[in-house]
Amino acid sequence: MFKKFIAIVLVAIVTASATTACGDNSADNMSASEAEEARNLPAPFGNCQATRKDSEVRLEDYVTPCISDGKIRWYDFSLQFYLNDYGVLQIQLFNNDEQDIRLATRFGNGAIVGMSFRHQPDVPENAYELTEVVVTAGKPDYRFTTYEALKDTSKSRNKKLARWSRVFNYYDMVGVVDERYILRGDLCGKYYPFHVDYHNQAFYFFNNKSLFLPLDFDYNFRKTIVPYLDIKKISLKKDPFNDKKFE
Repeated sequence: MFKKFIAIVLVAIVTASATTACGDNSADNMSASEAEEARNLPAPFGNCQATRKDSEVRLEDYVTPCISDGKIRWYDFSLQFYLNDYGVLQIQLFNNDEQDIRLATRFGNGAIVGMSFRHQPDVPENAYELTEVVVTAGKPDYRFTTYEALKDTSKSRNKKLARWSRVFNYYDMVGVVDERYILRGDLCGKYYPFHVDYHNQAFYFFNNKSLFLPLDFDYNFRKTIVPYLDIKKISLKKDPFNDKKFE
């Protein structure tokens, strides 16, 4: 399976700068625990004036080979620039633990996309792979609290967050892989995934763990998330798509 990967030893110096959050940061409609969670989060990154790229977002524009001794060892993926070209306004890293690295992204039409990178038992200690993506919606001044709040919106009383959410299991999802980027590892014939480029400031400023994307990430993102980004404005009351859309 493309989802498994072997050890890659990477060393990087990360430089980044935080930006202010988009919208009003009032705590209206938030419980005391939600307000506390929001206050304890790292500063978000983003550009409140960002717009979606006019031309098509093409995978090859975000992938670069990492070459050593004249041989391609793996491919870096610029996830931050990829999301920027889909019009992301804000990226929020949550308070994470040794098992999960989780974040949320906010888009101009109200869509909110959460990503969960999980440490797998058969991979190096400092490596985390994207295993789950959740999509929901919120008002421009919705303040992020936790990944779980996005995943299960029914438990939130915050009126600025949608009443619905949809979860996609990217770890078990089988999508089309661009053969140009398939590299077989040295152990057990496994394939290298995409490595999230260390120059992606939003993902490494508050995180020193290596993040990886499955090789079919672009295909699955287009299939599961882009339809929500294509909507002019997303309803907070009802998921605009039914289950058949993603079968």
